Amino acid sequence: MIIHILEHTGLRDEVIESVKKNPNLKLKFGPLEDKLFAQINGIYTELSFVLDKSFLSKYPSLNYVATPTTSLTHIDTEYCSNHGISIFSLKNKQELISDFTSTPEIAWWHLIELSRNCSKAQSSVVNGEWNRKDFFRNSFSNKNFGIIGFG
Repeated sequence: MIIHILEHTGLRDEVIESVKKNPNLKLKFGPLEDKLFAQINGIYTELSFVLDKSFLSKYPSLNYVATPTTSLTHIDTEYCSNHGISIFSLKNKQELISDFTSTPEIAWWHLIELSRNCSKAQSSVVNGEWNRKDFFRNSFSNKNFGIIGFG
């Protein structure tokens, strides 16, 4: 089986090395030569690629799409269903992702960044500047926060 890894920022190096040790699996990274599309059996992608009909139709031997996402808005699920392509994702897998904290951590990071202007303050220090009054911002003290979003 040949798997096309479209992006692998979320894959740990040890996972990739482990998969490479399996003699039945071959990984192809990044752009492919046209002749290789027919050999690909699986695709791994995160969110940077939209796997619509025109994209997926380039892979005539495609059987699987794997994505570590809870949303499938970047994949043409109807095309996959009509062409016998199985999709493996985290959609409706709350029991698997209940311990993942990255999304709420990033939400809090953004909240602190917006409140405290941390990136500009850090850059100021790195550049040998520090004008403290430029970075007085809101404190979280006596504030209520709510996070509304989809993810």
